[in-house]
Amino acid sequence: MRRLLDLRILRWQIKLAYAAGVWLVGYPIAAGLSALELPQSAITLFATSVPTLAGILLGARIFRGKGEPIAPPRPLWQLTARPTLSGRLGIVFAVSAVLSVPAIVRDAIEIQTADGLDNLLTSIQLVVFLGLLAVLYRRSAVQLKRAGVQPLAPEFRSTVKLN
Repeated sequence: MRRLLDLRILRWQIKLAYAAGVWLVGYPIAAGLSALELPQSAITLFATSVPTLAGILLGARIFRGKGEPIAPPRPLWQLTARPTLSGRLGIVFAVSAVLSVPAIVRDAIEIQTADGLDNLLTSIQLVVFLGLLAVLYRRSAVQLKRAGVQPLAPEFRSTVKLN
């Protein structure tokens, strides 16, 4: 485990591949659990939320932003290199959670069947998961601002020469 936490990912292409892998890891787990004929909400909770959250937290430990020191581990609260990115991701997850609330209302109305209860539990789990991510990223943004981390100025490279 220590070797895994000592790993550092710097290039955006590898970060993107890592994020895609974290997102996809739940599918084979869900397929294996569905073969056990467990309730769908249990499959969704375990196969998507737990590995995804673990992958996000591990990624926060091993990703490094431009100008960020490579060797020392990040503080536990720090999820990104800059407060702007943390803040924007927090907003994206908060909006996603709010937009998912109507699904809870819809599923609560249609709760007469076992599938209705299963759908309600899944919808609640999704809103809680997105809300947790929103809080974690917004907290990271606030702490990064308190620590005095400044956003990087954008670099524009001209690919066209006008001579």
